[in-house]
Amino acid sequence: MHVKYLSTLLLAVSQSATALVTGTRAVSNVASVAPVLEARWPWTVNKRTAQAVVENQTGKTIYGVGLVHKYSDNYVNSEDWPELAHGETSDPAVTVNYHTGDLTTGRDWWLVTWLGDDGKSVLYTDPNNGRCWIDQLEQAATKILPKIAAAIAKAQLKVPGASKLVKQITKELLDPLLNKAETCGFKQHILRDDDRNSRVTIVLKKGGEVVIKSPTGISYSVWRSKPLD
Repeated sequence: MHVKYLSTLLLAVSQSATALVTGTRAVSNVASVAPVLEARWPWTVNKRTAQAVVENQTGKTIYGVGLVHKYSDNYVNSEDWPELAHGETSDPAVTVNYHTGDLTTGRDWWLVTWLGDDGKSVLYTDPNNGRCWIDQLEQAATKILPKIAAAIAKAQLKVPGASKLVKQITKELLDPLLNKAETCGFKQHILRDDDRNSRVTIVLKKGGEVVIKSPTGISYSVWRSKPLD
C-alpha cells in the first residue's frame, strides 16, 4: 500500500516538473520572437539646409549685393556678389541653415543690401519693423564713402580688380549686421521641412517691392534707399 502510494506521488512530481520545464521553454520562445520596443524621445530637431539667391528685377545693374540670413540666434549665413545685371540671379547661392521639428521655435530672418550706382547711397530691404540697424549701416558706409564711390565708378567702367574691391566694401558694410541675436530690420520668412535642399529666391523689383519665395510660401517686403551724406 505504501509502495503504491509512493509510486503515485513520484509520478505526479515528475509530471509537474516536466510541465514546469515545458512552460519555461514556451515563455522563453515567446520572448525570443517578441518585438523589442525601444524607448524613444517623442520630440525631434531636424537640421536642414536650403540654397538662397537674390534676383535683380529693379530695371538696372546693382552693385555690392549682400545677403544675410539668420535662424534665430543659432545660425548666421551671409554672401555677397559684386554686381547683378537686371534679370540676373546671384551665383553661387548661399547655403542657409535652419531647424524643423516638434519643439523648434526658431524663425528665419532675411536682409539684402546693395550700393547705389551713384556711389553715394546704400539700398536695403526694409520690413518696417524698426531702423535700429540703419545707424550702424550708415556709420559703416560713411567711413568708407570715398572708397564706395571709387569702387562703383570702376565697376561701371569694368576696370580690372573692381569686382574684388566692391566685394571687400560689401563685406565691411555687412559686418555690423552679423550679430546672431539682432533681427531688427530683417524680414521674416520661415523655412519649413519641405523647403529643405530647395531654393529660396529674394526678388528685388522695380518700385521698391521685395518678394521672398520658397516651395512652402511667399513673403512680401519693400526696399529703400539711404543717401550717405
